[in-house]
Amino acid sequence: RKRSRRWAWLALAAALIPLAVAPARAVAGGWVPVGDPAMVAVGAGDVLDGGSVPGVGPWAATSVLAGAEVHHPAPLLFDALAWPVRWGGDAGLAVGAALINAVAVVGIFVTTRRLVGVTDATSASGDTAATAAALAMMLVAVLCWVMGPDTLIEPGYPGTVVLPFLWFLVLVWAVLCGRRWCLPWACAVGALVGGTDLRVALFVLVLLIVAALAVA
Repeated sequence: RKRSRRWAWLALAAALIPLAVAPARAVAGGWVPVGDPAMVAVGAGDVLDGGSVPGVGPWAATSVLAGAEVHHPAPLLFDALAWPVRWGGDAGLAVGAALINAVAVVGIFVTTRRLVGVTDATSASGDTAATAAALAMMLVAVLCWVMGPDTLIEPGYPGTVVLPFLWFLVLVWAVLCGRRWCLPWACAVGALVGGTDLRVALFVLVLLIVAALAVA
């Protein structure tokens, strides 16, 4: 059992390493946001700097095809990155995006461990739970490797959407398994993810309705 828990914590550390290396590499290399990340930086700066506070989410690339200004639903990403951008500018933006992903990784770890540990009565000490959490961290590590360090520090899709969306799915899974305490967390994470990218907003809405009905 101690060995299983040790492997789980090592897997968590391995999944977090890319999220620590990516912003450090970006800051050391003088990373500057370009394109969509730059517009997110402007929106995040407006939250605290007295500009026009954003009422909608980031600008959507579908505006080019639609011939009209299209934005993602909610400005929560701007709110989450406002203080990092205020403190660190471009470097703060990279660190803030990495922190969002790091919180999602830790959330996946904790939710998976709590869910499986409580579900399996034969592993009250957390043996099965630790194994499940370690496997989840292996999946996260693969996703981080596929996304690459440059993507992990970019706000928006896929940088700050993929890992939080995975956490959202785990939270919904936990709610459907009877863990009602996960529903508020699913709502908060779903609001961030769905508000940041229209491509997952419908999935978030449908899954939240299913989770709420399950609790009811």
